[in-house]
Amino acid sequence: MIKWFAANNLVLNLDETSIMKFIAKNSSHSVLYIGYKEKYTEETVHTQFLDIQIDSHIKWKNHIEEMNPQLSGACYAVRLMVHTSNINTLKSIYCAYFHSILKYGIRFWGNSSNSVKIFPLKQKIVRILS
Repeated sequence: MIKWFAANNLVLNLDETSIMKFIAKNSSHSVLYIGYKEKYTEETVHTQFLDIQIDSHIKWKNHIEEMNPQLSGACYAVRLMVHTSNINTLKSIYCAYFHSILKYGIRFWGNSSNSVKIFPLKQKIVRILS
């Protein structure tokens, strides 16, 4: 990999690189170490990639738990503004704060069993808007 990066005028920063091996739940696990010139990168169990929390078992619990406070804050913002703003402003707040967080990566985590924690917040905010 280092040779390929060098040939393409790229640099691999091992301090900022995460290694993850996707494994089945009941599989045996062996730790990977990748190194170059006395710098080693150890395998991680979960990491953040493009603001999506990914773990080695492809479970979305960490990602959903991180989204929950953000969506609760967006719900609070809409509830706070419902008495002082018109419906168009509330829709803008909803789209900017709630919908943008909810929609990002939903194709990956939307079928997760942990998503039942998120969708009641959406029902709550729709009730507030109506």
